[in-house]
Amino acid sequence: MLLKIDIYSILIFLGVVQGIFLFYVFVRNSRTNKANIYFALFIFTLSLIILEIYFNYTGLTARYLFLVDFSEPLNFCIAPLFYIYLRQNYFNLKTNKWFHLSYPLFYFCYCFLFWLQSDDFKYFAYLSAYDPLNSNIEYTQVFHHDPLTLKANVVELMVVQLVFYFVLIIRTFRKHKPLSQIVSKKIIYNRIIFVSALMIVAIIFVRNYFDADLGDHFLAVFAATVIYYLSYNVFSQSAVLKRNLREEKYSKSNLDETTKQEYRDRILQKLEEDKIYLDSNLNVSRLAKSLVIPVNQLSQVINECFNMNFNELINSYRIKAAQSKLLDANYENIKIEEIGYECGFNSKSSFFTAFKKYTNMTPIDFREFNQNKLA
Repeated sequence: MLLKIDIYSILIFLGVVQGIFLFYVFVRNSRTNKANIYFALFIFTLSLIILEIYFNYTGLTARYLFLVDFSEPLNFCIAPLFYIYLRQNYFNLKTNKWFHLSYPLFYFCYCFLFWLQSDDFKYFAYLSAYDPLNSNIEYTQVFHHDPLTLKANVVELMVVQLVFYFVLIIRTFRKHKPLSQIVSKKIIYNRIIFVSALMIVAIIFVRNYFDADLGDHFLAVFAATVIYYLSYNVFSQSAVLKRNLREEKYSKSNLDETTKQEYRDRILQKLEEDKIYLDSNLNVSRLAKSLVIPVNQLSQVINECFNMNFNELINSYRIKAAQSKLLDANYENIKIEEIGYECGFNSKSSFFTAFKKYTNMTPIDFREFNQNKLA
């Protein structure tokens, strides 16, 4: 059998390579941000799934029958791993990992009923999915490979699971305050919801439009595109690279995790209760003095616990305060630059620059956009 090499197989293969590279980057970065190990596993899982589709689509699976359905249990790991990462990275919330990964582990054990079958049965299964017109062959079944019909309904179960976690993600964003005051709500939330919804729709469409697994290469290209998109965001925003630099910078620090969390709580109290960010003369030294924390340790905690530097953290609170005032009818006749001054900015240009960075629009556009929504 000749290997099938075309634009789809190339895009899928490059997606796998990119995914494995991204996995390596996030595993390295997991030492400074433990949540990254779950994102790394999410990327690696996605890469293995599309790798199997690559084998099936090109015909390599027919030569190496042990590859048939080798990644099927991983389909149920994608949503739980991403959900665990999201809760830990953006909300610092604990999660019962064993609960969320229990079904993938069960399904992995269940798949041995198929993996222990004879090669001719696996070849029949492969042909039934990818070449149904030639699947009329003789085979030997050692024992029933799907007594609970879970494999027969794997797509339906996967869609149900994706919808379940889609709802959990929405509830998490609505019930909890993200560590990043503006970016997570405005940008991260919308992107996650969009990609998740698009994935669910794509699976349903492909499965209904194509017989058997003949449309899987379209899903693999979609998944590879997601990996490309994630890679672009990671390196264009340099978040991971910054964290690697922070890891080197603070490698000799003796600040333990308990003290970090204590300092983090004191910083939050100073920001949220005392609203110290409204002081336009605030700098890292003044904040450190008010908290009785050494400047270098304060900078380390802000970098590692908030994934931001001092200016980014303070500006995130100032922008949030400015958004509230821009939506407040009592400030309707107040000049926009005056609102910026009240929120701690010391110039109109710094206010406009920071506001656009965090919200993707100017304060003027933000006010007009929300006024039009209420009209």
